[in-house]
Amino acid sequence: MSNNPEHDKEVYDRAIDYMNKAQKIYESVYFGHLPPQVTVTLNNLALCNRRLGNHEEARKVYKRILAIRIDTLGENHTNVAMVYRNLGTLEYADNKIDLALDYYEKSLKIFEAFGEEHLETALSLENMALVKIALENWDEAHYYFNKAGEILHRTGRMNHSLPSINAVMADHYLTNDREPDAYKLFQRLVGTSIAQPRDYAALEYFDRQLPENERPTRPYEHTTEYALEKWPDNEMLLRNKIVSLSESGDIDKMMEYLNKAKSCSVDVYLSAYSSFVEKGHIAIAMPILKEGLEHYPQNQNLLRNMVELSLALKDYPMVIQCTEKLLVQDPNELFALIFLGRAQALTGDLTRSKETFSRGLSLAQQAQDEENTTK
Repeated sequence: MSNNPEHDKEVYDRAIDYMNKAQKIYESVYFGHLPPQVTVTLNNLALCNRRLGNHEEARKVYKRILAIRIDTLGENHTNVAMVYRNLGTLEYADNKIDLALDYYEKSLKIFEAFGEEHLETALSLENMALVKIALENWDEAHYYFNKAGEILHRTGRMNHSLPSINAVMADHYLTNDREPDAYKLFQRLVGTSIAQPRDYAALEYFDRQLPENERPTRPYEHTTEYALEKWPDNEMLLRNKIVSLSESGDIDKMMEYLNKAKSCSVDVYLSAYSSFVEKGHIAIAMPILKEGLEHYPQNQNLLRNMVELSLALKDYPMVIQCTEKLLVQDPNELFALIFLGRAQALTGDLTRSKETFSRGLSLAQQAQDEENTTK
């Protein structure tokens, strides 16, 4: 579908008109008894009606397809199972969960006869999980979902899995103390076309909970490093790397990721800086603040951290530069006045230092007087 709903409706309406005409021609040729080949056209007719929201019309068409296929192919044919699934999906969309469950069960029963490794068997199991989720029967949802996932993973078909159901089940596992189930799920998802940043970040997190000598060696395509190539701005992935890189003190790798991230929030830079400082790497943490200030030059928290670090590193001109930026935003900020006065004194500008400290003292006394007055 395009971004023009009116155009889409016009196209689908025309398609429905053509297919209805084709259906009448088929009926006249075959005296009302349509062959199974015609169900392809009817299926397209049902699909067009579904996309236009004409669910009742789609339902009628699907039931006609079902009757034709049962009559010509028998009740246990996979093409019959596909119609049951389509009907189940239609009823699910209309929130008729019991009807959807009935159709999905019929579909699954047929597909299971063709073997557990059959792709459609796994997809039907996922359909069953969907309705169990809708019914809030989480234990049965887990049974069907996990069975489907194991089949798809084992046969290299995880790309066919429904992204939405994986996200819902991951949330359920994580919020209901089912970490082992979540861990298994994330191992299935990473490296597939349906994987999301959260999957990579969570897998790395769970790996880190293991003793170091028990942590598995993952293929590159299953790592957060690979994920950051696809989603360089993703903050969940960046925060994961902050944890591991601050532990090792790998500032070069940290800066490589931050340089590639063009639109992350200021909190990422602040978190990276505080993590490196907490792990004892304050002497090498300056590039993080500089990169953050490139993107957020007026951020007060970045500026205050830069002031304190620059003073510790005896970069007094930088202290003066950053405190002056803070004072432009708030001329009465005591933090900025105190550090500015110290930097001025340490650079030998005692006259200005005295003026700055005097101003700060006056503001502090004024604040004290106001506090005493309100008591």
